[in-house]
Amino acid sequence: MRHILCVIGASLSISSCANGVIDQSKIDQVQTIAVAVCGFLPTVETVANLIAPGISVVPSVVAQAICDAVRPGGMASARPRGTAPQAAYVGKVKIEGQFVR
Repeated sequence: MRHILCVIGASLSISSCANGVIDQSKIDQVQTIAVAVCGFLPTVETVANLIAPGISVVPSVVAQAICDAVRPGGMASARPRGTAPQAAYVGKVKIEGQFVR
């Protein structure tokens, strides 16, 4: 998890804000990858809060950070469908959404 956050931080620090608009396709990619990787669908707001406007990020890195946050100790699979773990965070961003599989 620490490594993923470092990668996100590094990609954010070497990039520059272009126009202050978050690319909806990046949000969609992060959501799709998170569902494929861990069965968790983060809300649009959660993903948008993790992706700074105009910043170039790798959707798979953001999705993996979300998955790591929602399955502490690999327990995500033991949670009932439609429930999220309590107080899952990536950095200071609260991860909200639901398990879809």
